[in-house]
Amino acid sequence: MQSIFTRTYIAIAMLMVAAFMLTVRLTDSTPDSDAWGLFVKSAQSELARLQTQLLKVNQEDWAEVITQFVPKDALHISLHRWDNPADAPSNTAAARTDFAVAAIDERPWWLLQRMPDSHYFLLIEEVPEANPFIWSSPLFERYVPIISVFLALGIGISHLARRVSLPVLALARVAKRFGSGDWSARAPLDAPPPINELAQEFNRMAVQLDQIIQDQQVMIGAIPHELRLPLSRMRFALDLARETQDAAERQRHLTRLDRYVNELAAAVEDIIFLTRTGRSDALKIESFDLLPLLHNLQAALPVNASRKLLFELPLQPLRVNANPPLIRRAVANLISNALRHANSQVVVSATCNSTHALIRVDDDGAGIPDDKRSELFTPFQRLDDSRDRRTGGVGLGLSIVALIMRKHNGQVDVSTSPLGGSRFELRWPSSQPR
Repeated sequence: MQSIFTRTYIAIAMLMVAAFMLTVRLTDSTPDSDAWGLFVKSAQSELARLQTQLLKVNQEDWAEVITQFVPKDALHISLHRWDNPADAPSNTAAARTDFAVAAIDERPWWLLQRMPDSHYFLLIEEVPEANPFIWSSPLFERYVPIISVFLALGIGISHLARRVSLPVLALARVAKRFGSGDWSARAPLDAPPPINELAQEFNRMAVQLDQIIQDQQVMIGAIPHELRLPLSRMRFALDLARETQDAAERQRHLTRLDRYVNELAAAVEDIIFLTRTGRSDALKIESFDLLPLLHNLQAALPVNASRKLLFELPLQPLRVNANPPLIRRAVANLISNALRHANSQVVVSATCNSTHALIRVDDDGAGIPDDKRSELFTPFQRLDDSRDRRTGGVGLGLSIVALIMRKHNGQVDVSTSPLGGSRFELRWPSSQPR
């Protein structure tokens, strides 16, 4: 990140240097006539004033008069002989003309005036400022604006680079910690846009990954135990069937063994479904009427289950956007869970509006304590282990429901039902990307 801003600064600086050099090139062709003209005017005025005094005395006294003469401006006046080659650098010009002045690009400027009826000339020069520091030089005065611009530009880009790079580096450190196994690492949100939006998305992703990893760890730890138990029960039932001599007793053991096999097959199917669905990224979303799906579920239930199951559905179609097999699986799991724990009644209802689809499953069972509801959707989690062992299931049904809702960008909520037991609600956006 820092190198990007450094390269940007260098590129901008090079462009500004090129523009400045072009400007200097153009402005150098236009002399600083104002300052030069002021010098010439001041020098001529002082020479005229001095000449007036010199012409009043003899030539032998000119040197003394010049020594006592005090110019008004920062000028230095000296007396020279034009016919003496070693007397002054400007004597060549004095020998050629009565008056000469330095070129405008010669610094310091000078002006000479030949004295009439004599071999002398007066040389007047500007006195450079007695300041040895670099900022008093014309070169520095010329370049100080561009230097100031470069400094301001460097400070501004440095501040911008720091303001942007620090949050990015902090986000990179958090990502490195997260990649090293620190699932609690979260990015700070006090960064400027759009980095704070990136941090929010990272934190959202981290929460999802943390949940997935926790679920996987729970599953990895629980699967051996969950499969070992039905296998042990199957072995026990098989041993009993082998040992008994009574045909009726053997048949009871074989029937029990068949039930254990079905439970094990259902558990394996749930584990495979949970794993495959969790790995898949995209769902096949369809627009369909929810009512036939719910009616088919009702028709597929055993007769004894249908006796305490009531569907309260509207007459008009409920058009939703979702994956039909997954929604069917989620509703079936909720109904199965409600039938296991209801006393006498389970009610299924559904509604849909312009924003969300909603399916409710209510039962009149014992309900779920508030402090236990957050544990319901953890794989292999049972609130009453002995009851669930007796009624069947390994604690994956509600985990599958929660996963299906996450895949639909929705959620599953649990609350207290008006019937006295539990109410489970499936809620997902009715407009899904297809």
